[in-house]
Amino acid sequence: MPNPDLDSGRYEIAPYTNRLGLASDVISSCLLAFSVFSASVVIVALFKLDNKNKLRSRTLLGLFTAHLWSGAIFLGFILASLAGHAPKSGSSTCQVSAFLVQSAMWCQYLFTVAVATVSYAILLHPLSPFTIKLERHWYLLYLTIYFVSLGLSALQTGMYQAVYIGGFCFNKSESNLLDELSGCIPRAIVLFIIIALYWKITWFLRRHRTLSMTSTLFRRRKSKCLTGTAGLAIPAAPQVEELASAKGASPWDALYIPGLSEALMLSKAEEQTLEYRLPLFWFEACPSEKRPSLSGSLDISLPSGESTSTVPSSTQGVHYVESDSSRTLAEKASVPSLLSETSSIDSLDSPPPKASCNPYDAGPDYNRGGPNTNPKAVSLQSQRESYETLHNLLMRKAALLFMLFPLTYTILTIISLARVIDDYAAPHPSPVMHAISRWTLFLQGPLDALTYGVIAFKIKKDVGKAIRSRWL
Repeated sequence: MPNPDLDSGRYEIAPYTNRLGLASDVISSCLLAFSVFSASVVIVALFKLDNKNKLRSRTLLGLFTAHLWSGAIFLGFILASLAGHAPKSGSSTCQVSAFLVQSAMWCQYLFTVAVATVSYAILLHPLSPFTIKLERHWYLLYLTIYFVSLGLSALQTGMYQAVYIGGFCFNKSESNLLDELSGCIPRAIVLFIIIALYWKITWFLRRHRTLSMTSTLFRRRKSKCLTGTAGLAIPAAPQVEELASAKGASPWDALYIPGLSEALMLSKAEEQTLEYRLPLFWFEACPSEKRPSLSGSLDISLPSGESTSTVPSSTQGVHYVESDSSRTLAEKASVPSLLSETSSIDSLDSPPPKASCNPYDAGPDYNRGGPNTNPKAVSLQSQRESYETLHNLLMRKAALLFMLFPLTYTILTIISLARVIDDYAAPHPSPVMHAISRWTLFLQGPLDALTYGVIAFKIKKDVGKAIRSRWL
């Protein structure tokens, strides 16, 4: 068994009775107080969101609750040490301290992975059974993370003795290098997972900037039999990943991603405006089959033989379904006429067909209650630029946001690797490296508050301002 009195000096920056150790604890206390404050601010801001009950907002709330919990635990034990009540290595108080600290750190790791997984699911697989079940049973995600975190922390507490390391306790083995690796490897795994998921999302959003549905996409899909009064065969709904791989898209048919509003934390009014102006085209595979809504809350049902179209018969073509589940526009006509119209679009520079399937080609002044009374009010070029500008803004801002999310764990992993190298190369580890490592750990909450909070809300504000300036 390790000697606690000797081993404690290997991990702490300096004894808290020294001037350097006292200064270290004071700086740590200030950083932890800032961590608690920043996590609290983000939690309050999340509670004020219109979509606070959405899956991603709930997961973000769990992440910053873990930051708040971690910061409060660290701060409490460090303040107790400064007051002269430092726990002794190997004591029951030190064991409890180590258990609480390690469980909070595991919660941070797991909630970070959960946020990335949820973001990936709602953007690339919004209608998958996994996403829908996760939205309905979101509390199981919380319970799983807490159960795993407490279990791993209890395992560490049972395997190793708790050692006081200056301000708080931690479970340590006899090998210093093994201890450093046990802290570095989980961070590296978390970093690898979130970079893989966020890179996939960023790639999808960048591809999506020039993406829309064209006749090329229609011709590639195999039609499924659709029985109805007209006896037509309508192509099945394209999957999101198939849309991402489509080429030759027409920019005047801007495509709306269902989970984009949730990822950008937009208000309900802004979300409804996007769903109205940047619609998602999809086809009903069966006219009597109920599909989950794109928001995951309501079902869309299109009965057989009924047409709820508010578009004149001269522009009839494909099914057009709004994702806010408030109205459904259905246009029925022969498939050959649809293909003859859409096949005329061979390049981005070609003009849209005269009988367009998109009711919004009438211009931004299109009314839900009927067709535009003045179809020549807005030119095709101006409406095309309007759709392109907002669509590209959404994709660019969202891609930038997801690229910044791995920032915290990139810094943590780099510092952990540097500490592993320092401990392996030097017989006596550098107190400076230990100080940087400790303070980086304490800054994990503020760094996440910067990316998930400050920058995310700034992008939310910019996107909302762009939407309101155009249509609200």
